[in-house]
Amino acid sequence: MHYKRTSALIALLSCTAMYDANATILNSGDLLTIKTGIPVFNSDGDPVDVVDGSWFGVNLNGNHTIDGVEKNSLAQGATGLIIGVTTPIGAHHSGYPSGSDSNDVTAPWVYFGATGSDYIVSPVTGGTDGIDMSGWRVAWANIDAILLGSGAWGDGFTSGLANFNWNGLYGSTYTLDYRATIPSGPFVGLEYGLHLEGVVEAASVPEPATIALFSLGLLGINLLHRQRKTAKI
Repeated sequence: MHYKRTSALIALLSCTAMYDANATILNSGDLLTIKTGIPVFNSDGDPVDVVDGSWFGVNLNGNHTIDGVEKNSLAQGATGLIIGVTTPIGAHHSGYPSGSDSNDVTAPWVYFGATGSDYIVSPVTGGTDGIDMSGWRVAWANIDAILLGSGAWGDGFTSGLANFNWNGLYGSTYTLDYRATIPSGPFVGLEYGLHLEGVVEAASVPEPATIALFSLGLLGINLLHRQRKTAKI
């Protein structure tokens, strides 16, 4: 009987581990790293495409697609995209990014001669059925908030949701594609596209030293309780 119970418990734990490892839902604290976009330049030194990595773009010519020349490469900021958290407004001002500029999700970028940053006002959540991007915002030039949480365009896109491709295994690559329409500012009414790629990393766990200190703390409380109990006797 004991053997059967042990075998059943092992089987249950194995199934649970397999389920967790292959889960397609992202957990709070999981990290989406952001692979740097690699731009391509023409003979005049002008950027004409982003052939690998992450980028954003605005459809300037009205053809309902983001052409190569409309892409702007992105790189990871201080944290990358962490599931279930919000982030503060990053650097945004006229001119190119300076050495003191910073941002959490993506590194500050330049667009039409002004610095901008991506940030999140409501947590990004979801999985391979769709990623909630309704809280995605951009600060650019002297504008604190360009809302990019709705107005999907293009086949296969839903307003406020990004298409997310991932095999469910931590340490594996992902791609995220999102479409929105710019509701205000100098680019009002234009179509916005975002493409992120990188690796999905599991939510961080306490360092071994932290766990050891916690365990020692519990041990100390237990010993103190025993001493008090003995003293009463």
